[in-house]
Amino acid sequence: MLTYVIAASVVSALVQLRRRNQRKKLNIFVIGATGSIGLPFIRYCLGKGHKVIAALHRRKLPDDVSRRCVSEFGVDVTNEKSLDRVFQRHKIDVVWNLAAPLSVESENNPERAKQITVGGMRLLLKVMRSHGVSTILFSDSIGSFGETSPRKHCKASWLVSNPTQNPGSEYGRQKRECRELMYAFVREDPSRRDARWIVIPGVLHSQATWGDGTTEYALEAIKCAVNGVTFSCPVPLDANLPMIYIDDLVVAMHELMCATKDQLREPTQGYTASGFSFTANMLFKELSTLCSDFKYEEPKSSDTPAGNFSRIWPDSISSKEMKRDIDFESKFGFTDTIRTIFRAAKLRS
Repeated sequence: MLTYVIAASVVSALVQLRRRNQRKKLNIFVIGATGSIGLPFIRYCLGKGHKVIAALHRRKLPDDVSRRCVSEFGVDVTNEKSLDRVFQRHKIDVVWNLAAPLSVESENNPERAKQITVGGMRLLLKVMRSHGVSTILFSDSIGSFGETSPRKHCKASWLVSNPTQNPGSEYGRQKRECRELMYAFVREDPSRRDARWIVIPGVLHSQATWGDGTTEYALEAIKCAVNGVTFSCPVPLDANLPMIYIDDLVVAMHELMCATKDQLREPTQGYTASGFSFTANMLFKELSTLCSDFKYEEPKSSDTPAGNFSRIWPDSISSKEMKRDIDFESKFGFTDTIRTIFRAAKLRS
């Protein structure tokens, strides 16, 4: 029996390797190219030999990236003409829509967030229809899960099976609207069109700046530890929140993008990108080993966007489906990730 299991695993690994070696190089249009996910993802795709067309609104790409990809300036996802111009100029195989404010930003300005997230998706799909581009991938969020979702190993398919559940936030409702727009896009021509989405937990990285999301509290805490500043924690100390290191996330995104349709067995081709989960208490204990004088203050109130999100999100998300279908599993654990970010922050200080 053991010999059979080993042989089966070897065959599976060889099949995955052959598929990866046979992949064609894609022309990828990335919206949200300068963000904390977009930029590392572009770097990874360029390293894999793909051509990247980067949608740029105001910010430029770093020189090491701009030299290797196509920069399209003045692209606004809420402006149809600016999107149409890119599709006229370039042959595009795949679109990655990463354009969306983070969770706390969305709650603080829901109208603007909806204009970008939902309005942008609607315009993007409209332009894709007019130019015959059939494949789109979308960055969904753990914020799509509400308090009625499973607490452990939550799957993307739960969102498909529970389309009317209350995510508990405007942020989650906007993500759901985007999924519904993609479902409609595929239904119009199911034999040719292809929409995939990935539920992303909190994203940890070693960059110097970040936006206003829920799990960014961990990055702020690390920064405070390095700089000797008392950290004011915005989330309950015992809230277990799923996160992933950016180096793992970009691999997951790339593997989902490159997979053949017959590999993807999840309904509507949605997957959860699982890394690890931890509480603020666990983080602060680790930071205390790295910086003996680290100090923090407990949350003054739980009635904040970050506090509310931390209560309704699941404790963990499932890794099984991505491992089964595209052979992805994260490599970075909690301790390695925190220490990597701490070292990077220390070098900047």
